[in-house]
Amino acid sequence: MGHSRRLLSDRRKTVTGKDATPRSRMEAGAIIIGKSLPAQIVRLFDKIKELYMFGSYEATIVFCRALIEETLKKVYQSQHPRIMKRRIDNMNLFGLLKDVKFPSKAPNLKDELDVVRKAAKLLIHRAMFDNISTQTINVKHGKGAFSVKKKDIGSIQKSALSAIRASTRAIEVFYA
Repeated sequence: MGHSRRLLSDRRKTVTGKDATPRSRMEAGAIIIGKSLPAQIVRLFDKIKELYMFGSYEATIVFCRALIEETLKKVYQSQHPRIMKRRIDNMNLFGLLKDVKFPSKAPNLKDELDVVRKAAKLLIHRAMFDNISTQTINVKHGKGAFSVKKKDIGSIQKSALSAIRASTRAIEVFYA
């Protein structure tokens, strides 16, 4: 089966931005896939785009982590059909990154996804303990890296965009 470009959703919607100006946007963009996607993955993908559009960059990274986890659970389930779904649902992202068989055509994908996992983890912990003394959170692994600075919107926006790219790439690799 050849690859096709499918729109997850091509509906236009008028929304109000943070500055109260109405904007028209696509609810989801195109990704290159050869199969249909599970509904939960489509919903997370739509939510990520919405969060990014409204400038919720930290939440975007956290939802990218959730999208990666959901994608890897589906992949793990297809790679190990005899394992009970309940057990797979209880797996964490760290374990999934270790146990899922990644295709050889995407040699750095596991490292990219681990960077998103670490960035989301640090953002969640920073939100829980916002009185940390450091002003910068650095995450480095392999070729991927995030640097999340408090009150540095440009830095967090770039990190969110990197997280979107990594999670989109995972969907394209596993659903091609």
